[in-house]
Amino acid sequence: MPSVYQLPRTKACQACFDSKTKCEPDAGYAKCRRCNRNGSDCILREKPARKKRKTSASRQDGHDTDSTGVESQEGASRSPLDGLPIDQFYDRLRIYETTMAHYFPFVMIPPEAYSGDQFFREKPFLSLVIAMLGCCHDRVGQRKLAMECRKYLAIHTVQEGEKSLDLLQGLLVLTNWYHLQFELLYNRTMFLHLAMALVVDLELNKSPFCRGHIMKASDVANGYERSFEGVSEHTLEQRRAFLGCVYLTSVVSKCLVNMDAIQFSDYAKQCCDALETSPLDSDHNIVHMFRLQQVVERSETARSALTKRNPPTAELGLDLTDLTVQPRGNVFVSYWSDVMDRYWESVPSSAKTDLLLVQFNYAKICLHEVGLDDAQFATNAFRCEVLHNCSDMVRMFHETFVPMSMQRHIIFNLPSHLFAQSNHAMFVAIQLCSVQCEGWSAEVSERKMALMLLMDKTLNILDDILHPKDGDPIQAPAFFNRLAPMARAIKKWYETRMRTLNEESLAGCRDEDVVQSDPTDFEFLSQFFDFDDSVWLQNILAVDDGHVATSSPVI
Repeated sequence: MPSVYQLPRTKACQACFDSKTKCEPDAGYAKCRRCNRNGSDCILREKPARKKRKTSASRQDGHDTDSTGVESQEGASRSPLDGLPIDQFYDRLRIYETTMAHYFPFVMIPPEAYSGDQFFREKPFLSLVIAMLGCCHDRVGQRKLAMECRKYLAIHTVQEGEKSLDLLQGLLVLTNWYHLQFELLYNRTMFLHLAMALVVDLELNKSPFCRGHIMKASDVANGYERSFEGVSEHTLEQRRAFLGCVYLTSVVSKCLVNMDAIQFSDYAKQCCDALETSPLDSDHNIVHMFRLQQVVERSETARSALTKRNPPTAELGLDLTDLTVQPRGNVFVSYWSDVMDRYWESVPSSAKTDLLLVQFNYAKICLHEVGLDDAQFATNAFRCEVLHNCSDMVRMFHETFVPMSMQRHIIFNLPSHLFAQSNHAMFVAIQLCSVQCEGWSAEVSERKMALMLLMDKTLNILDDILHPKDGDPIQAPAFFNRLAPMARAIKKWYETRMRTLNEESLAGCRDEDVVQSDPTDFEFLSQFFDFDDSVWLQNILAVDDGHVATSSPVI
């Protein structure tokens, strides 16, 4: 037992307690006065643990509860997978690794995960999240495991204050497939901020050899010089998790929520360089995904400067010095389009996967959608060129995304931010149809993007997936069961909108008489597309199968 003066003095030592005398400290000694005078050991009296009563209900279900019916700490901390046979866990782990893991290579499953229960014991939260994602044959069971994931997270982070790489990896994977967490409203941001906090607490966002800004008084003896004895570099697993948090916060902040992502720091570049030397193809995929997103982040930062009255050239990200004419939207688009094209040319052909191509096309859409703002262009010719390029990017995005996603064994396994990016791309396409300027019209927009054909094709494929004509109906997450009605509502609105524009065109309306956007139109569309967070998507996620939505779209 510890010495009485090595702990806060809350009770008498054992010797004074037995003799029923006052236990008083003796200045300058580690013992109390009585023990120091008698030369006896001064040890802290340990209080025996109090046993908790078990209610009849707790004895039946095997959980310990106190008199209030609240589950005890020991029962609450028990992993929900303790009762899952190891063979079933291996099956779900294999499903995740073969159908989903390549979409998020920042968390790697080691080969030894299938031998024994070492992975299961060392990574309890990550194992729980993977078991939830791999439970694709039982959606009801998947929803229950999703609730267990959140319960485990609450207990171990808030109640127990745990900070571990396991929690960080599990959080990243859980957030990447957030659409399976459809009981929650707007908690994606909370998950991401919790992951960002873990990165800081685990000090994964800086080199272990970096001198901290906060020094302790005890460091005076060393001349405020930090000792690096026994300090080692972060492992590749830790670096992957850090880059995964930077990547995911950046992607989500661009297409889903209005939040500040982790900055692309010099240390993030060092981690990227370290993974580039790895022999694993998955690490090379991380490098390509991360560097593309870094270009997107830089271009978005430069784009925010366009709204300023006289933005400096350096703030726009331009290396040119002879820009004296405002506005300069066409120069901005041309410069960053060249940057993205040069990056894409540097990627090896073997690494240009469909996922990376979708991300690249989406980045070009975000860049060219500046053409929707006529204030950024000096002439209609410059703006029209950007609008044509933007429609080409929208078409190329859907030409890759739709065939990739509209397959039964793929669509249910895609990350949630891909659906948000598709949602944003469709919103940009619809806005393009409402733009009226010289050289551009709704007919030109429809001819280049063929949105009517795309919507019909997507709806037919989605119906075939969810309601196959041969065989039993497939078990799909509730998120996908509500996509088809939403898509039909958007298609109906778009048909009406195009019909109105065509009638106005045939009537010979002048450009200044054409209403570019009816407020009621965008009030309707705001149910499906929101600039901050996807309200219609959150409404989908928040509604249980057996309940009526609190905010249904007006169709």
